[in-house]
Amino acid sequence: MVKRAVTVIFAALTLCTGAAGAFLPARGDGRIELPVVMYHSVSKVGIGDYVVPPKVLEADFEFLKERGYKTVSVEEVANFVIKGAELPEKPILITFDDGFYNNLVYALPLLEKYSFKATVNVVGAFSERENGKKKRSCSYSYLNEKELAEMAKSGLVEFGNHSYDMHALKGRRGVMRKRGESEQEYKEAFTADCKKCGDFVKRACGAEPKVFAYPFGSYSKSTPKLLNALGYNVAFTCAEGVNRLKKGDTARLMWLKRINRPAKLSSKRYFEKLGIK
Repeated sequence: MVKRAVTVIFAALTLCTGAAGAFLPARGDGRIELPVVMYHSVSKVGIGDYVVPPKVLEADFEFLKERGYKTVSVEEVANFVIKGAELPEKPILITFDDGFYNNLVYALPLLEKYSFKATVNVVGAFSERENGKKKRSCSYSYLNEKELAEMAKSGLVEFGNHSYDMHALKGRRGVMRKRGESEQEYKEAFTADCKKCGDFVKRACGAEPKVFAYPFGSYSKSTPKLLNALGYNVAFTCAEGVNRLKKGDTARLMWLKRINRPAKLSSKRYFEKLGIK
């Protein structure tokens, strides 16, 4: 189990890197530039370049708080674009991919301490396999249903769909269409998987996910339309950069960029990549 978890983490993080863009605050003309931070595992025991120690996560939160940045939810971002609602002057969206158990142990207390919001993107199969397990490890365990519900009760965490069982590189690359697979076969396979994860999250937390995170940042041409048909109007990629959003431009919500967080950079160095000083 440990070996498999480490392999999946390494593959996901390796494929989710790139160049960052600059950050500018919200403007009064219906446009906004929104950075999205991408965390994964938060652990005191490092097993990869993107496993962030709790002290680094807190340093990031302190850095953002001192500079007046406000964390926002996916729902708030969607409402800005779709409904014309307002966002704070310095918004930032925080995400955690894969749904690690250590997000509950280490990240949630810090979210509560700083009154920060975050989105945790859950791989349904990873979490469902944890149900009933007595041994919980901050190195490789994932959140089970009860733990998802506990995080949801905080009011600070919303959950995203990271696929039910397509977070893999064998057979197909994430949620991409397989070679030789017809469009109809792909539609049926992806739709069933997406619904299964959505149902799992709803059963655990009482609410369906409002955002989909493409595993490894991979998707096919038809994937956004399939997500739209399932009620998703926001999706996270692994392309790094700052999102330039404007009211009414709903298509851009399906391609939100994120900035992966390397563990070895200081908060100052990391946020400088985003133009945040």
